[in-house]
Amino acid sequence: MKVCVESDAVFIYFNYSAKLSFLYQANGCVIMKGDAHKTYVKNEDFLSVACNHLRFCFRRIRTIIEFKIQHKDLEYQWEKYYEHEDDWYGLKPDFSFLKRIQLSIFVFMNFSFRLPPWEEINATIWETIEECLESRIRPIQVKKLILEIEDNRDHILNFLDLKALRELIIDVSGRYPEFDVKRLKNLERLSVCKRGCSENPCITNPIRDFFHIESVVLSVETISDKEILEIKKV
Repeated sequence: MKVCVESDAVFIYFNYSAKLSFLYQANGCVIMKGDAHKTYVKNEDFLSVACNHLRFCFRRIRTIIEFKIQHKDLEYQWEKYYEHEDDWYGLKPDFSFLKRIQLSIFVFMNFSFRLPPWEEINATIWETIEECLESRIRPIQVKKLILEIEDNRDHILNFLDLKALRELIIDVSGRYPEFDVKRLKNLERLSVCKRGCSENPCITNPIRDFFHIESVVLSVETISDKEILEIKKV
């Protein structure tokens, strides 16, 4: 499962071929199933519609093989803004003549939804995901978690069944995520990188905290001779 947030759209991927798209429109929301079937939801903003679908999904999911949360960078979104100048995000739904007349009348008679700032969209999606995970009776099982985000949201680990987590990949633009790596007893792979920068964030945990993980990619500011010897022994 993958949740991708952009400046005027939210995408939910259930696998490589199944996708739900929620696209901003001034007087409603366009929902696309895959790349073909389109539905226009009038009088509801795209962000509320996307969040309601997320709540529906998380109520029915027990185990996720791979869970990825991705925020597109601002430079990409700025280019996309000029690429798709129309309100349909470059995708013209194939409505009937009568439906187009009805939509035109609706647009004329009703108020328009403002497009929220990108930061507000990100925050709302995150709050919805955390709300869904926290409200579960049993923590959801995720085997592979990928976070490609602007802000550090490492506390999402508190809402997961950490016994099931095998891979954790964090690509963040902010500070280094702080979490108790010792809790991730069954973790086999850990990678922490910094978005948009050649330098990776430096960890604050002792090196020995990571010895139980088979594959680790991260950066440290300093390392002692004693720690180097400990690594060699492992």
